[in-house]
Amino acid sequence: MSDQSNEKPADVAHSRSPHTLGDLAGSSDASLNETSQRTIHGWRWAVAYAAMLSTTLLFAIDNTVVANIQPSIINDFGHLELMSWIGTGFALGTMFILLWGKVYGVFNIKWVYIFNIFLFEAGSAVCGAAPNIQALIIGRVIAGIGGSGMYSGTLTYVSVLTNQQEKPAYLAGSTVVWGIGSVLGPVGFYINLPIGAIFAPAYFLLFPSTDPNPNKTLAEKLRLVDWINAVAFLTGSACLTVALTFGGVVYSFHSGTIIALWTVTGVLLVAFIVLLKLHPLVSKENRLYPLHFFKEWILINMQLQVFLSSGIILASDPTLKR
Repeated sequence: MSDQSNEKPADVAHSRSPHTLGDLAGSSDASLNETSQRTIHGWRWAVAYAAMLSTTLLFAIDNTVVANIQPSIINDFGHLELMSWIGTGFALGTMFILLWGKVYGVFNIKWVYIFNIFLFEAGSAVCGAAPNIQALIIGRVIAGIGGSGMYSGTLTYVSVLTNQQEKPAYLAGSTVVWGIGSVLGPVGFYINLPIGAIFAPAYFLLFPSTDPNPNKTLAEKLRLVDWINAVAFLTGSACLTVALTFGGVVYSFHSGTIIALWTVTGVLLVAFIVLLKLHPLVSKENRLYPLHFFKEWILINMQLQVFLSSGIILASDPTLKR
């Protein structure tokens, strides 16, 4: 009897999931090491992490890749009046990052990640082979969409595959690589293709297949995404970006075009906020942006600091200057 009673607590302890937030938050450093969420270790993890960092490097490079080749673009394609669209087009594509964050929480992380890598590389190839500046701008938009998805995917994978103790170090590695990529940017569009090809086997063979909703059908997963608010956010962001970029430069601030852009931006912002609070089709936990982020001062401050620091970085991007 005593043996059975002694074994019962051990069985209960082993039956608990090591991946709950409560267990991780309240455990010691030793237990954190024991509850590592990574399913790959050793050289496999090293290669997989390097592959993740490579996508961050490529995304950072593409932010500044046209800095030193603007004169060549003008000489080859002309259309000086469209030069601003090269930087603006990429920025418009990165607006998808909010949607990608939600998509990663619904669909299989591995295949969404690989899809974005393919999308980014396709955009880079379009840029490298562009016969005119219009094609170049389209390629930049595509690369921005895929790049934002790659960056979001890297952060998602690191968060899912590492425990609380090691997570900050691996996330910091992504930040360091971003800085390196921003410095190395002006080396040409085609540099992205060989780097992506080198790490392609790792994306397919080493990255674990992680599905947050394995028991849901595709139709059920699609219903978990706030598509209506995603369209409102992307359209409003595009109108705001174009108004800020071309107002007072291509168009007068008092022109009908700029006034219309600001009006649409304001209307969609109101619609976005209302839908976050009162969405008729999507439950509160599945809405595009979590409103509770505005209820805690530490989260408000964190978002403000990220917003300001990102603004400083983008302000120094020569491709976005008029």
